[in-house]
Amino acid sequence: MHNLGQTRSSHQRNHILQTPDTFVRTALPGMKNASAIAHIGPALGAAFTEYTVEFEPKGELGNTSAQRFIYVMEGAITLEAKGKRHDLGARGYAHLPEDLSHKIVAKEKSRVAVIEKSYERIEKIDPPRLIVSSEDSVSSHALDGDSDLQVKCCFPTIRLLILR
Repeated sequence: MHNLGQTRSSHQRNHILQTPDTFVRTALPGMKNASAIAHIGPALGAAFTEYTVEFEPKGELGNTSAQRFIYVMEGAITLEAKGKRHDLGARGYAHLPEDLSHKIVAKEKSRVAVIEKSYERIEKIDPPRLIVSSEDSVSSHALDGDSDLQVKCCFPTIRLLILR
């Protein structure tokens, strides 16, 4: 039995805990056949936005002007960026730099964690490039201009991400 108004969710000064009983699903601009569950954003004091996208097959997530990090929790998606298509399955991820035109399309029913944040420039540091990786293949592709740079590396599975 569910007792109306009772939840384990908690909003404190320095953290927020949201349990599934408080999730509200909504469509965001540029979404087709998908819904978003917003977890945190500037309205709650964060300097970034984090949400989960639940895609139906062929569901889409469009552009953003902020830099975007995506992590495929379940299912499979295709990321289209810089004229190339990248297939990502569960545990695959990508970092999309600010103002990079892209599109994300679900190949099947999928769940994707998304974090968006305006890029903060640091003097003498080059801004990040497109990074696309599948943890299972243990390779990362960094794309710069028309050339592809493939970097072999190992990334642990993302379990928790804390941003300030």
